[in-house]
Amino acid sequence: MKNLCFSLFLVMIAIGCYQDTDDSFTVVETQIPETIIETGVSGRVLDSDGGAMTGVSLVIDNQTYQVEDPFFFFDLKFVKKLGQPIFIDQNGKEIGMVNPLLIENDINYLDIKTFPTTNTSVINSDNPLLSVSDEINVTIDINNIISENGTKYTDPITVDFRHTSDQDIIEQVGYYGFNAKGGLLSLENVSMFSFELFDDSGIVLNSDGASHTFSILSSTSKMLLWLDKKDGLWREVTTITDGETFNLDKTGYFLIADAYDAVYNEGTVGKESLTVAYLDYQWTDSATSEVISGKSTAKGKWATVTKPESTVNINFLSPCQQLIEEAELTVRSANHVDYEIDLEDQENYFSVQTKVINCEGEFNQLPALTVKDDDQKFTYVFSEELIETWLPVCQESFEITGYNVADPNEGPSLDWSIYQTDNITFLSDCEEYQNGFSYLKIRDDEQIYNSLSVTVDGMITKLSEEEHRLRLNFSGTDVRNYSEEEVRIFIEDQRFGEDGYFIRCENSPLGCGIDDFKVTHFGNNNEGWLRITFGGTLWMQTIEPRLAGNFNIEGVILTKL
Repeated sequence: MKNLCFSLFLVMIAIGCYQDTDDSFTVVETQIPETIIETGVSGRVLDSDGGAMTGVSLVIDNQTYQVEDPFFFFDLKFVKKLGQPIFIDQNGKEIGMVNPLLIENDINYLDIKTFPTTNTSVINSDNPLLSVSDEINVTIDINNIISENGTKYTDPITVDFRHTSDQDIIEQVGYYGFNAKGGLLSLENVSMFSFELFDDSGIVLNSDGASHTFSILSSTSKMLLWLDKKDGLWREVTTITDGETFNLDKTGYFLIADAYDAVYNEGTVGKESLTVAYLDYQWTDSATSEVISGKSTAKGKWATVTKPESTVNINFLSPCQQLIEEAELTVRSANHVDYEIDLEDQENYFSVQTKVINCEGEFNQLPALTVKDDDQKFTYVFSEELIETWLPVCQESFEITGYNVADPNEGPSLDWSIYQTDNITFLSDCEEYQNGFSYLKIRDDEQIYNSLSVTVDGMITKLSEEEHRLRLNFSGTDVRNYSEEEVRIFIEDQRFGEDGYFIRCENSPLGCGIDDFKVTHFGNNNEGWLRITFGGTLWMQTIEPRLAGNFNIEGVILTKL
């Protein structure tokens, strides 16, 4: 992590104030200390019906990232830990925005909903009133609008505007902001609105020297905040008083919210010594009734902004938004980053320990999984070669497969359940292995084979690689642990490692040294998958040069019946 200022949440410095007038406000340009980080973001862009969109772009700190598939992943450098808005762009128009709290050196999940469609209105000197909603009116200062070439622009002016109280959207645009002195705020958002001015050629007009008159009806005092795109921060403008007007020279995004002095909280959610990745949660601050939704990161981290010294009630949810369990957190009086939450539920998580193999037979350094659960698909990306975590699920049985984020495709899908006690060990993200694969490791050498053919001869199950470089048989046709004498193997593969390996042990009544052999799947009525995990120590030899010895072996065989 590259820190420009390590004390982001310890020091808030004020360098501005309101202008000395009764009815005109200038947004305070308080400089908030920043923490610049490296991190990853994954997720989906969702349309108004909840469907995943493609053909749009994410704009992050003036960098454009193309969303070409229903699921996206981007590795980000030099972004802000707090105050990093991410805009959705479609054909040059902003159609959505999210302003998340980002965890550094991790992968943050974002489902970003698009905004409601913009409305368009044309105003002029005779009628400068813009009715954003039934409660919000803005009288545009027509006389002080500047065109692209720096001269004053005369009407007519086209205004694109929107207003929404959709809870998902007004929460995703940011539930935290800063007051006039630079102090951190927790926001209980009521609504968001925006407006932008254009000339008759569609060029954005500058209104920095203007003084637009705002009239916002509110039955109780609320705070109005403006999004400073440059710093990525919601900044306090004023407290809305019903029936009073005020002037402001800004256009863009505005937020109406209840605001509270706040602290930053960060921690980990775990279960039985492992973290819980990509777990949905809802936080309810008992002091404000504010509800905050989020999802833990790939490393089980979370971050929130809440009132200090408050009690937070937490609902943990399945990917299908079913309540799994509840917890309670007492927030400290100052910023704190080492909270730990331990979960107890035994029926809605599964322990996954696996690596993901790509088409070259190598472990993917950026492994990803797709879980098909309750007729839905959930994709999760991880930043370390070995995935070792808990994942939440909707039902006790589901399918899991490897997913390739660089060249989006999936490998073979494996039936699994929360009651499986074995580690998954290996999955593949290669589409070529839809009928299965076999992964073997001898000493430090690794080899991957395509799907093996399977025949059952009486009570003997026989497997063979298409070039007969690998053959294996075991005495049985059911799911169980097999003893060493029930398993036999043949390997003759010059291409296995640098020296190749050879063992001929297909008929030994004592077995060959494979003493950890498990059949975890054996289809139903010859349908489905055959899955085997095995390990042991075998007396074998390399092919060139010919050197014999006791070599450790382990592997996973997955083949469609």
